[in-house]
Amino acid sequence: ESTVPDWRSHVADLPEHRGVLDIVLNVASFHHRKAGAFEVIRLGRETDLRSARERKVAVELFLAGAILLMGIYHLGLFASRREEIAPLHFGLFCLLLSVYVLLEGERYLCDLTSWSTWGLQRKVSNLSSFLAVPVFIAFIRTLFPEEVPKRVARTLSVAIVLLALGVLVTPALVYSRLIPVYELLVLFTCATVLLALARATLRG
Repeated sequence: ESTVPDWRSHVADLPEHRGVLDIVLNVASFHHRKAGAFEVIRLGRETDLRSARERKVAVELFLAGAILLMGIYHLGLFASRREEIAPLHFGLFCLLLSVYVLLEGERYLCDLTSWSTWGLQRKVSNLSSFLAVPVFIAFIRTLFPEEVPKRVARTLSVAIVLLALGVLVTPALVYSRLIPVYELLVLFTCATVLLALARATLRG
């Protein structure tokens, strides 16, 4: 009842000491199937560690910004040429991907959104990840309708959308157990896309 879940990247200042220093991690898995530090704990000088984190944050912000601009650009293309649906799919895919990048890794967006709860952040992160896949499938099928079987595309998309609904209506402790299923569907999706690109290449 007293546990408050939170995942944040953090640089801790340790007091000066001599002899043995005990570092205690209080870890709970009451809200998610995974618990504990999501990266290796690094010890070193404060300036070095802060600089390293700032560099990682800068790279992630650059990636998220570049992907976001690509998404806005393609949505603009769709707005000016409504008959072409591919830019709409790719634009939505980029928007979802940029949100995911900001909520994972160093989780910089979590530091900026102190008003939101851990549960809401996890839902938004997972929903952006889950929904990006059927949007990408639709994008590839728009470009290569003959190479991507309609039945395969629809089956993968429906399955992942159902998992996304599970994320929406269940707590993290429940829907986090669906993630391995989602990862398996992503592998099938990657195989389908690669096969479609190979077929398109062979057909010229």
